[in-house]
Formats: sequence, C-alpha cells, structure tokens
Amino acid sequence: MTFLLDLSSFIPVAIYYALISFIPKEGLKLSEAQIKALLAYLNSSFSQYYVETKGRRSGGGIIGLEISIAMEMPVLDVRRLSNQQLEALASLFDKLEAEARRIGGASEREQVELLKPAIDEIDRAVAEILGMPEATVELVQKQVDMLIERRVAGSKEESIQSVRGESESRIRPPKRRKRTKSAPPASELLDRFMGSAQ
Repeated sequence: MTFLLDLSSFIPVAIYYALISFIPKEGLKLSEAQIKALLAYLNSSFSQYYVETKGRRSGGGIIGLEISIAMEMPVLDVRRLSNQQLEALASLFDKLEAEARRIGGASEREQVELLKPAIDEIDRAVAEILGMPEATVELVQKQVDMLIERRVAGSKEESIQSVRGESESRIRPPKRRKRTKSAPPASELLDRFMGSAQ
C-alpha cells in the first residue's frame, strides 16, 4: 500500500470512490514539509505492518483498509518533530515519490520491490525518531515481507471447487460401492431390527 501526496487540499480533484483520504482536522494547518514527513511515515514498514495485521483480506491477494481500522491507525505527530527530523523525512518522501514515478508507479509487486531501498531509509529515519533499536526495524520489515508473501500466496492457491482449463476438477464424485450378494440391503436389516424390537 503506497500513500502519495493528496492534492485535494490544494486543488480540486476527483478521486476513486473507494479510496480513503486522510484529511487533517479543521483548523489544523500542516506545512508542506510536515505533510511530506507524514506521507513518509505512512509509506513506512510500520504503517504497512499495521495495515497487514488489521486490514481485511480480499480476493486476489488484496488487503482492504476499512475506515474504522484507518481511524485507529497510529500516526506520527509530525508537529512535534524538530526541523532537522522534518526535513529528513520530507526529503526521504521526495526520494520515494521520485523513484515511484521513475519506475511507473507502486501498484505492482515488482515495483514495490524496487522501492524497498527507499522505504528502508524511511524505516530507519522513523526508528531513529522514535528511539527504536535496529533489531526492531529488521523484525518489522521481516514480518511485513512474510505477511505480504502469505497473503499473495494464498490468493494464488486453487480453491477446492476450481477447474483450470481442461484439467480435471479436484472434486470427484464419490465412487459407488458394489453390493455383495451375501449382505442383505440396508432396508432389510432395518426391517429385521424393527421387527425384533416389537
């Protein structure tokens, strides 16, 4: 999931109805550097970890972020950052955005893989701001990779009812058992049982 700069607060734009837009509370003014620092955080592995663990899995390996879950998402308060921290994160977001535009977006898995070095830099900057050890950053990154891999792999598995092309269905009709002549039919046994109970 990649968050890009929302220009709707600057210029009127139309967006897809299923997108979630993060709009600052009324009266809250953020500078361009603060917005970019926030977007850097939202593109970090920390945000991705939250989305992967709290989001709703959909078909095709897609993860859905419900509004109620998005409202609970922990967000870095960029208003409390020093100018140096703010500029560092804003610069890292610019770098991420430029790379995403250079490779043609961030919607395909291969594109996201190419963006990992830039995301890694953001992760380390956020961890430094929050005072997290390097081991925690690496653990979160590994967890995110594992969760994404598991979600995507799950979408590629055939369902039991699926039929691929001309290949045989995985559901097979039950095999009929041959009746042996020595065993009487089940109804006769039931009749005998019921007769002996009277």
